[in-house]
Amino acid sequence: MGLLDIPTELFDQILFEAFRVRGLKRGVRLMLVNKLFARRIMQVVHRHRLLDRLFSLPRIHTRFYSPKVMASYLQYRVSQEPDHGNPMLNCIKEIAMEIHLDRVASNLEHSSLESCIAQLCSVSMIRSDEKLSRFQQIFEQQEKLLEEDYNGRLFGAALCTNTLNIVRRCIGKDPELLVQMDRFTRCDLFSPHLELAAQYGDEALLEFLLTSQTTNFNRKLRALLFVRTARANRIELLDFVYNFKRTETPWDFGQQASDHQYEAIALYEAVRTTSFETLKYIHELRKVYPTWPKSPIFRESLLADCAMRGFADSTAYWLSQGADAQGMPNMNAPYITNHPIIRACKSSSAQIAVVDLLIKHGADPSVTIATAASRGRTSLVRELLERRITPVKALTGAAKGPYLDVVRLLLDAGVDVNESTGEGSPLASAIALEHTELFRFLIKRGADLHAHETAESCVTRARADGLESMLELLRENGVHVEEG
Repeated sequence: MGLLDIPTELFDQILFEAFRVRGLKRGVRLMLVNKLFARRIMQVVHRHRLLDRLFSLPRIHTRFYSPKVMASYLQYRVSQEPDHGNPMLNCIKEIAMEIHLDRVASNLEHSSLESCIAQLCSVSMIRSDEKLSRFQQIFEQQEKLLEEDYNGRLFGAALCTNTLNIVRRCIGKDPELLVQMDRFTRCDLFSPHLELAAQYGDEALLEFLLTSQTTNFNRKLRALLFVRTARANRIELLDFVYNFKRTETPWDFGQQASDHQYEAIALYEAVRTTSFETLKYIHELRKVYPTWPKSPIFRESLLADCAMRGFADSTAYWLSQGADAQGMPNMNAPYITNHPIIRACKSSSAQIAVVDLLIKHGADPSVTIATAASRGRTSLVRELLERRITPVKALTGAAKGPYLDVVRLLLDAGVDVNESTGEGSPLASAIALEHTELFRFLIKRGADLHAHETAESCVTRARADGLESMLELLRENGVHVEEG
């Protein structure tokens, strides 16, 4: 009988005991065994609520928990939370129920409570820079929530699910919600309400927001929505906002703007988008309205954003506007200097066409393979190697992934398996990550375990983390692991 053939309850208990003994970081590392094992690991993480205190761990231990993983965990916790349990989890469930019932009553679409919970959890965790603080706010909440706080959260949920009936009801109960939209009011579960409306709302919802609680329309909110729909890359909604009441109340864009501060800067701010279609739209408007020129730092920053998203057309646009392919020169080299191409190679949306564009316009190719290798971008590494770009210190980052496929690519391309020794050696990374397959592969390809300080670093790391299996692996390979 194989390990995965053990009855579910018993296997669950074995894995939970492994987490208890090994700790969360090492327990999750068991997902590397295979995909089926990874699914069983996550089931144990969910059932035993092992991520509730994730926010309390050092950030270096949490960076591997993607928004998708955290949203899935939050969805499970919300769905399973008893009525007398965590107030914030039950708040999300209650809000999801309201949205579900509205959809059913409106016959708008097939709906289920679970799908509504999943949608809210996904939006809540979508921003990597805020996911841990959201977890903290959710799982540290013990006191009963106030009614006005609930209404604000329901409003945010209605915006991100484009549920106009509930938006109307929330504003009817508290008109200040609409007044505060132009103040970038934050909700502890979601992004600011203004961003939610621009990202997820449709024309009917935006028209209601613009005209509710006023005899004409909210001109300041129109300007803010113009900027936010542009940044959200929603070209059709941007066009709707631009043309909204434009005949009756023309826009006061640019340097000649008189009294309307937000309109004066709207056309300048709206260009912070990565969508080529939106860039073209804004570009045409800038020909009509006298607005401020784009500063070099502004251009380089947006070039890096477009490169990171893998948008070749938008990258080409900013290069044509004079953006420096090397980023912002003379500022903290080499990181800022090579910022666009580094971000392009790091990204999960990495595209060789973008990298080619940047190199053609003067970006330094020497950082590309090491950057892509450190993030496990196997296809990009392969394409860069095919272009005969020389890898520079790329193996260490690939091993820290651990990205065995990338390590194999680099060694097949002639990279020295012993380019780094000691604590930074690939062998030390394999030991630290308990990756037996990577360790054996490196040894097979000629890695010198007895190079300067390498064996010592491996033993030190294995002892510090209590990795008995790794100490045994080192012993098998001729390393003295006994203390003294």
